[in-house]
Amino acid sequence: MWDASQLPAYEACAKAFEAKTGIKVNIIEGRDDELIERIREQVGDRQVLCALSGGVDSSVAAALVQRAVGDQLTCVFVDTGLLRKDEATQVTTLFREHYNIPLVHVQAQDLFIGALEGVSDPEVKRKTIGRLFIETFEAEAAKIGGGPEAGFVGQGKREDEERAGDKGGGPLHGLRGVEHHVAGRRAR
Repeated sequence: MWDASQLPAYEACAKAFEAKTGIKVNIIEGRDDELIERIREQVGDRQVLCALSGGVDSSVAAALVQRAVGDQLTCVFVDTGLLRKDEATQVTTLFREHYNIPLVHVQAQDLFIGALEGVSDPEVKRKTIGRLFIETFEAEAAKIGGGPEAGFVGQGKREDEERAGDKGGGPLHGLRGVEHHVAGRRAR
């Protein structure tokens, strides 16, 4: 289980990310215990599937959910082929070996690259990536017993995305959030 002794590694990762991108990562210092307890209460003894893109949002969400519910969590890493060189390997190594989180690595690079070929409109790209990510995650979740009996889907989202998702009607409609990081009951 992820514990406070690993915070320096997380902080180093956050600082490296900030140095590369100029984007400051909020480590949620002082709030993690509150968030973890809220996730633990919400999930209970049910299983959680976490949609993992390799980005900061989903990675932090997975780490928080794992701290809250331990081996009740399984991550589904949808490898879109859109990460930087060697990042997919870093994600799988980090989650499998460092955090000891069961992780299913879905190799979907050809699907995503093929769907984006010839598309130049950024909004169309964004929507295509989002739609394919959800479809790929749900197909894999169904294969590993991630039907309604799984109980929860964990997904990292910004608050504006969470509000938009609640109004939608898509496959993940109805997820309820825990601040920036979501551990939500399936709507189905």
